[in-house]
Amino acid sequence: MNGSDDLVSYKDSFGIFDENSIYELAAQSVIGDRDEQQDRFGYDMKGDGGITVVCDGMGGHEGGKIASTKSVETIMDIYNRNYPCADYHKLLTDSAYDIDEVVSALKNKDGENMKAGSTLSAVVITDKKMTWLSVGDSRIYLFRDDNLNVLTRDHNYKLELDEKLKNERIDKEYYDSEIKNGASLVSFMGDGRLTMIDCNEKEFELKSEDRILITSDGLYKTLAEDSIKTLLSNFTNIRQAASALESKASSIARNTKSARDNTTLAIIKIK
Repeated sequence: MNGSDDLVSYKDSFGIFDENSIYELAAQSVIGDRDEQQDRFGYDMKGDGGITVVCDGMGGHEGGKIASTKSVETIMDIYNRNYPCADYHKLLTDSAYDIDEVVSALKNKDGENMKAGSTLSAVVITDKKMTWLSVGDSRIYLFRDDNLNVLTRDHNYKLELDEKLKNERIDKEYYDSEIKNGASLVSFMGDGRLTMIDCNEKEFELKSEDRILITSDGLYKTLAEDSIKTLLSNFTNIRQAASALESKASSIARNTKSARDNTTLAIIKIK
């Protein structure tokens, strides 16, 4: 079963369910209150596993959508051309630089550099072992034994400031003056230098009933982690869980009169 051929045709909002002998996959996406859907999603299932990807584009009208689409297309192509692979850590790490080069080279209709970018979070599963890649601030969570843990870091200015403060390269006064810009990304596809790439070196052993949540920031910036954990605990059916997460985030945004960002999430449940 292959979802890669449809990734460009995914519209502003969609729901997907698929499965193989290793896991189930449910995905949900909404445009929110934005004029354009700049999130992109892709997946491919093999007999012994597969790949799932969430990207969140940025870069003005059309640019973000093109950047995220190219990011998904490129990593899916690399995965499929190299399947089966003996070293997914190397494959995914190398692919990050390839994707960054592709996105950095994007041109607009006038032949000018598009200056667009995209986050990328990808999970590869083979025989109940997981390798993941993250660039930017789309997140990957592991829900196991009723505990929710984020596996990724947000590659933003706050992370950079935190590390500099910890290493006494800046003082608290400077930190406090700069933290207002903390959400700005410092590493993303299309950046041209990729200062931060997260990818686990050793394959992570998965257990039955593990759930992996891959999501753009539209979910976790609206819905607190305690609420995400509660909903994953309450809904063992991942189609219902995906719908509940999106609905709860939408309800919170509506009740607080907050603008709803593009939101794309995927839940993988190990059999």
